[in-house]
Amino acid sequence: MSNGRFRSRLSGISPELLEKVAAGSEEHVQQLFTTLDPQDCTIDVVKAVLKHLQLDLVPDVGGGEHDELPYPQNGRRALFSISILNHVFEACRRDWSLNEGVVELLMDWDCVEGLCLWANLLVHFGLSIPMGGTPSGDFQKAHFHHAKFFSDLLDVDPRVRSAFLTSPTFSKLLIRFWMATGKRKECFIDLDEAQGCPIVHLLLKLVSDDDGRQVLFDQIMNRPRQFAYEFAKTTVERFQRCASPRVRPTRAIAAVDGLIASTSLLVSDNTIKRRFIAAGYLGAIASSLYSIYQNIVDQEQYPTDLSMVLMIIRPFSKLFALASEGDYRIIGNWEELVKNNFMTLLVQVMLAIQPNDRASANVCIPILRHLSWQTVYPQILFTIISALAGGDSGSLLDHPLIRECWGPVSIILADRVRLFLAMPMDMGAGTLCDNPMCDFTCRLRTNTKPKKCSRCSCVVYCSSTCQKIDWDERHQVECRSAVAQRTSCRARNSWYSHTSTRPFHMALLASHYSKYYNRILDIYTASFPPETPDSFISNTAAVERRLHTHTIPVLNFASSIAPNGQVQLTLEGIHYLLSGERDRAMGLDFERYSGYLGRRYHEMLFAQRVLEVTVPTDSEEPLRTALIEGMFPQGDDTVITLTVKLEKRHVEGGEPIWEGVYSTVRFGCV
Repeated sequence: MSNGRFRSRLSGISPELLEKVAAGSEEHVQQLFTTLDPQDCTIDVVKAVLKHLQLDLVPDVGGGEHDELPYPQNGRRALFSISILNHVFEACRRDWSLNEGVVELLMDWDCVEGLCLWANLLVHFGLSIPMGGTPSGDFQKAHFHHAKFFSDLLDVDPRVRSAFLTSPTFSKLLIRFWMATGKRKECFIDLDEAQGCPIVHLLLKLVSDDDGRQVLFDQIMNRPRQFAYEFAKTTVERFQRCASPRVRPTRAIAAVDGLIASTSLLVSDNTIKRRFIAAGYLGAIASSLYSIYQNIVDQEQYPTDLSMVLMIIRPFSKLFALASEGDYRIIGNWEELVKNNFMTLLVQVMLAIQPNDRASANVCIPILRHLSWQTVYPQILFTIISALAGGDSGSLLDHPLIRECWGPVSIILADRVRLFLAMPMDMGAGTLCDNPMCDFTCRLRTNTKPKKCSRCSCVVYCSSTCQKIDWDERHQVECRSAVAQRTSCRARNSWYSHTSTRPFHMALLASHYSKYYNRILDIYTASFPPETPDSFISNTAAVERRLHTHTIPVLNFASSIAPNGQVQLTLEGIHYLLSGERDRAMGLDFERYSGYLGRRYHEMLFAQRVLEVTVPTDSEEPLRTALIEGMFPQGDDTVITLTVKLEKRHVEGGEPIWEGVYSTVRFGCV
């Protein structure tokens, strides 16, 4: 095999030129840059060039060394040397033996530090090749040029990538690229480059590496507290820049897609995530995607070019995943998205799907179903209704691929809005009391506002009288655990409102139970056939009594929506009511699932079973009380279980009407 010097002679790069380059001749370094072709690159060329990128040649800008000899000449040689390495990277892709030699040189710690520090110095002064008239005129170009250089360098070899990505100096350089701004304080993002913005590409490569991402997190968090927020704001600004009407939609969509990929990895750290939430990142992404859609419409490419609209599906689905993952502020995430036209854009994308494009429909339908589930939270319900008002969502009922999902969802939305509007002005908080013995007469006497435990805020009372009674009976034992649970929820920025959300959930579960009462009886009867003729349950009242000795699951994260808009009960939930494996079968950690209010749940269940025992077995009168529960997920791992005691009030049209009179909440982990 020929060595590097022999190949140099053959390629036209003379040993004399390389010797003068290695000796430090600025003129000859420039000559090598102008004459070098990738096929002329050898290991000798690389060694000669790297001599001018050594760590000890970098001046101390803070101390003013960059103005003192020989540092200005060092800087010019370094500028040409970095540009020469671009040819080297291209040659490495063609020549395996050259690649191995270059990798060995680039993995050296001094080389890593030297390259990063020299690039940091050059972008500080806006220097790149080709250079413009003044440093300020080249400032943005220099950032793009050097970001592209390091992006190409990371592709040379996985070993080189690892050496640079785990270097704190490299993370500092990346932060400089990301945080730099122009004369008008605008961040840098290249939306004219067909291959995408090199700064965005470089960030994505860094955060995609587990070790590199951690080094970046450390560099961000080691700076002043406000810096992480500024980093997040700069990211949000890049999303907003993509929404400019001057940007070609295809490039804007590609840029947003890359930014979402980077952001999803950045927010894997909850401390960083909180700063991004403060910067409104989810709303900014949703708003940017909607603006890009509007730009497509305004350019009169719609509806003739529906493929342009469908390109949004990829970043749109990534945004959906970004808002849904984890258990931090999940409800707030969806509220922020819907307020920024997420639902409106989803409708428009679904309308653009061709009748035979099942792949696109299969992406959108799960998002639609997930959104419909989130309407169990009043704040999201009305945000979605407001987003749909006056739009053309009704046209989805004519879409062959979407109508089977959209029809039931629209019915669910209408039913929940009617239920919400039928609630009292205080959302039912006035009839909510966590004292199990309360009959609300004390509140009628005192006419006071509902009280809440000042320590844990986890229990609510109709009056001070009930609060004192419940404190003596049970809450003083559970309050400390309740405070710990509240602290955990606040750390996740995910709290359950006992004065607004809980009354609505009570009404929602009672409404479902009333609506599906007969079906529940049918399922229960079919699930437990008599073992012998003597054990046959002889009348409906007896079936109901037996059913009502258990907590009946009405709504949970496995519930689905039938074509007629009914919420399908989870049959398995009723099938194993008598099974001791019930909680394990649902994938729940029972100890954590019972939560700090677990005692209240067991008291409710015990009282219900005692009531059933006191009724004669041959009685034709069914129990007028029932226990039901609904599960409301608040992320990947956290679930809130609301158990509601119902009373049968009266019958309308042959159907019983059940009303919630007491409830208790448990927090658990799936």
